[in-house]
Amino acid sequence: MKPKTIKLILSLSLVAIILAVLTFLFIKFIGEKRNNDTLIKISKLTEIQNELAAFHFKYGKYPISPTDIIINKSILCIDGFRASKEECSEIFWEPKGYIIDFIYNQNEKGDSYTIRFSLKDDNKYLNCVHDRKEKKRGCSFVLNLGKELEVIK
Repeated sequence: MKPKTIKLILSLSLVAIILAVLTFLFIKFIGEKRNNDTLIKISKLTEIQNELAAFHFKYGKYPISPTDIIINKSILCIDGFRASKEECSEIFWEPKGYIIDFIYNQNEKGDSYTIRFSLKDDNKYLNCVHDRKEKKRGCSFVLNLGKELEVIK
């Protein structure tokens, strides 16, 4: 082979290797960004817990809900969650800016509650990881008052 041909092949190989490394790093960065975006979305869970604790502190019980309530599509009134402001005699808290549907349910006594939500994608920081061979993605989560976040794959 001619020296120019060898030099050209080496140059093209080097460019191909650099592109492969950059592509790998880009894909890894996008995956990390997606995980972090998900964590930011579910950080609203802390806000919900704080509002429920404030309600409990003021009224001595957690809000009553006749059925499962989607928090971000409800208003917290002094007499529990309602679908609209018109159903409230007085508004305690109006959830805003939620992307994930957080589902609330309290026990009959009003001394405990459960919040459930689901994610469509896996998130290693939340221990929601599936094997690549599995076609399933995402997990459901349950948070019971005073307990850790439970992952349901």
